Amino acid sequence: MPYTKGPDGVTHFVGRRRLTVLSEPKSKAYEGFVEDREEPVWPVSQSAKNFRVTKRLSSLAEPRYPPPNAWPPGYKFFRPPVSEVPPAALHAKPSGRLEQLSAPVARKVHQEGDADVVNRTVTAPSSNVPPAALHASCTDYVQNLAVAKVVPKEYRPMNPVARPVTSEAQHAMATQRVQQLARPKSGKMKTDDFEPFHVSPFAKRAVPSPRVIELSTPLPRKVRTKT
Repeated sequence: MPYTKGPDGVTHFVGRRRLTVLSEPKSKAYEGFVEDREEPVWPVSQSAKNFRVTKRLSSLAEPRYPPPNAWPPGYKFFRPPVSEVPPAALHAKPSGRLEQLSAPVARKVHQEGDADVVNRTVTAPSSNVPPAALHASCTDYVQNLAVAKVVPKEYRPMNPVARPVTSEAQHAMATQRVQQLARPKSGKMKTDDFEPFHVSPFAKRAVPSPRVIELSTPLPRKVRTKT
């Protein structure tokens, strides 16, 4: 898409005539289409009234049902919000292991002044950091490395997409060398003897050994015949 200078001095992209035609909406969807019907009731043709549904349409219009083995026996599709609990589950007694797993975990409450809860709240999870690491002080070199780097003076932020173009760039004339480089290459080759991978004459006249032929033969289970 070519670009031209707009009245505000900003570069604007202009679409081609073919793209502009393709981007326009279609005038009519199909023949007989009426836009903005006045009422939801409209006349139906006599052929549509006397139309007989074929067997294929009737089979496609029937609802589909899952296969018989898709759900376990006794499964209810529309179950009530209050499900029925069997008597065996009502009178079941949990084992000792289930009672142990269902018991709430006692959270450790740290007392004020503990060495492992410095700068921590009571509701915060416990940490495995040793007390020596909690009370350690960093060196001057570590503090210098932790300081954020300053943006250099020569740094230039990213240019915006829409920006003014200088008069020198607008009136610049491309040299002959630039025009030659900008010209697209032809898809036709002048010669047909172009070899992308150069093969030496000795490799062309080489005779493979029986072992090499055996290794290069594809496996029978991976060979498929063409139909």
